[in-house]
Amino acid sequence: SQNQLYFERKDFFLNQPVIYDADINQETGDILEGVCFTYNEGKLFSSIKVEGIMDALDDVGNEARDKYTVYFDYGANPNWEGANKKMLSYSPSRYRNDGIEADVLTFFDNLPLSNLIWGNNISQYSKALLMAKGTASNPKMLIWDGQSYTDATIKIYNGVQNMPAMVNSGQSDLYDKFHRIDDPNINPFRFWNAELTVRANCQLVQQLDVNRTVRLRTPYGAIVNARINQINANLGERTIQFTCEF
Repeated sequence: SQNQLYFERKDFFLNQPVIYDADINQETGDILEGVCFTYNEGKLFSSIKVEGIMDALDDVGNEARDKYTVYFDYGANPNWEGANKKMLSYSPSRYRNDGIEADVLTFFDNLPLSNLIWGNNISQYSKALLMAKGTASNPKMLIWDGQSYTDATIKIYNGVQNMPAMVNSGQSDLYDKFHRIDDPNINPFRFWNAELTVRANCQLVQQLDVNRTVRLRTPYGAIVNARINQINANLGERTIQFTCEF
């Protein structure tokens, strides 16, 4: 809808209709070569680490790095090796009463006659961004609470400020909703590669997209939606080659 930004995970299109059904077209003559299956000898990562980039100017924001860093190491396994390292495109951010350290302003705001002395000048900034020098060298992901354009403040989710931008908040945050798909202990390892060349037609050419899938019947008879790694279209010979994995 209007004035809203949507984020979709990279497997969003895997739930969409397949781009080509090789099982149905196996007997139609549209498949010119294949389906050829080969065993994928690649190994799964043994660990995953997601972290925000540290900011050269905002030391206060960097103090929240633990909430913007998550690391899982699954130990020794002959089929696993290496680390999947993912760097967020923004730096950590801090807020009042974020649990990282005691908020001094809250102490003064709770004193008797505080409203008489300071008015609401303290409490009105309870959801404001904390910064050491009033500036930063990197972007920050801030979830706006929708209250004011001119005096914008962040949104609080179950007591945690700006939670969806974090990866280690203790709630269902960015790791669970986006990066969890790359966790080697959760996302199934793809053991097979598949390659096929099919006859091109106008409808198929218009739908070409590596974010879709190809429906295949495996050598063992199972039906799968294989992820597309590469598409080679030869419009001169009117052929399309799909390279997939599952």
